[in-house]
Amino acid sequence: MHEVSGGQSRVRWSGVFTPAGTSDEEAVALLRGIHAAGPAARKKTLDG
Repeated sequence: MHEVSGGQSRVRWSGVFTPAGTSDEEAVALLRGIHAAGPAARKKTLDG
């Protein structure tokens, strides 16, 4: 996590995986959804 201007933060995620039982495209879409949901959930929690 890195602080950026305006009191905001930037989070950089990375990972390597081999999907089992699904296509690369499906696995990427799933992980993008998970990673997008995480910060939104934290914001909701912090905003009350």
